[in-house]
Amino acid sequence: MISFFIALIMYLILHFVFYSLREKIIKYSLREKIIKS
Repeated sequence: MISFFIALIMYLILHFVFYSLREKIIKYSLREKIIKS
């Protein structure tokens, strides 16, 4: 049961990190497109 909670916490952390990274990449790429156009 403890290992299940650890896995759940790890999954949530990874999901949050991936989501925040994706948001930064989207904002950066949008900024690049605005500068180029």
